[in-house]
Amino acid sequence: MSRNRVYIQKLCLASLFLALDILLARFLSLELAQGNRIGLQFIAYGLEGWLLGPYWAMGAAVAGDILGMVINSGGYLFNPLFLLIAALKGYLFGLFLYKKKPGLLRAFATVLLGLVCVDMTLGSYALSQLLGISWGDHFAMKLPFRAATYPIYALLLYDLQEALARTKVLKHYENQ
Repeated sequence: MSRNRVYIQKLCLASLFLALDILLARFLSLELAQGNRIGLQFIAYGLEGWLLGPYWAMGAAVAGDILGMVINSGGYLFNPLFLLIAALKGYLFGLFLYKKKPGLLRAFATVLLGLVCVDMTLGSYALSQLLGISWGDHFAMKLPFRAATYPIYALLLYDLQEALARTKVLKHYENQ
């Protein structure tokens, strides 16, 4: 396959996942408390990382965060730290998942580093600066939410990868 064709395919997939990211994060999520959103945005990160690699996933995650903020900010002001958080999540998902077979341990590690660690540390810091509460208070407020959702997110990511791998619909993307 020519290099331009691969680039165009990746660009189209990144655009599709970017739209999925915005839809899942901004419209199909549930905000339970200040900055504690439960949603399926990680699915877009997982697909971006698995099929496009760390750099494309990072770019799509950042673009999704910017466009999502423009479309529906949820009442929050723009904070550049959120771009760093989106970039780190996208990069970590790509680093752990790109060109790798689905694995339960890999899914748990990816969600742990990408969502729990980055979100709990940098996310809590960014929201504490935005909302004017202490980092420790926000961290403690997020902890039960992340502890409850961590295994669910990891299992959903693994199941999604397994289902897509079984269908062989995306087989030719794995070889690029």
